[in-house]
Amino acid sequence: DDISTIVLVEDNEGPKGYTKSDAVLRIGSLLAPKYIPVDLASKLALAIVPKFLRDLFYDNVADNRYRVMGKRDECRLGDEG
Repeated sequence: DDISTIVLVEDNEGPKGYTKSDAVLRIGSLLAPKYIPVDLASKLALAIVPKFLRDLFYDNVADNRYRVMGKRDECRLGDEG
């Protein structure tokens, strides 16, 4: 089994799980400030873009994240972050 993907489990109204692009969109909508319409963008992406395309994009970003952002052995935020 491949366990190298993002997983979000919520237990608000019974357990619900999200993986890959669904998890990223849900986390973005939960963490974004109210003045940034991430929730609306997430709902549009869920309604318009098929899951297999969203997950294909997610996999591509996940496979290339170190090439794009680099890799470090320490936290980028520092002690104050």
